Amino acid sequence: MALASVVVLAGAVYPRLDRRKGNDAVMYYADVLHLESTAAVASALMKSSTLDLERIVDQLQRVSWIVGQKYRLIRWGFWLLLTGTVATVSAVLINIALVAPPP
Repeated sequence: MALASVVVLAGAVYPRLDRRKGNDAVMYYADVLHLESTAAVASALMKSSTLDLERIVDQLQRVSWIVGQKYRLIRWGFWLLLTGTVATVSAVLINIALVAPPP
C-alpha cells in the first residue's frame, strides 16, 4: 500500500506537457522552448497579444483537466498511504501481542 501511494503521489507531481504542434502562439512556458532567439520570442509574444476566446477556452480546459487529474491522484495517494500506515501499525500490534512473554 505504501508503495502504491508513492507511485500515485509521484503521478500527481509529475509534469504533464502539452504536445500540440504547429502553433506559433505563446500560451505557456513550453511554447517558448522551441524558439531560438529573443527576437523569435518577442515575435511570438506579439502574435499572442491578440488572444482570441477559442485559444483561451482551450487552454483553460486543458489546465482544468490536468488539475482535476492531479487532485484525484493526490486524494488516492493519501488514502493509500493511510491504509498502508494502518496495516503496518496493526501488524506491529498483532506481532507484539503474539510474541509477548508469558507472565
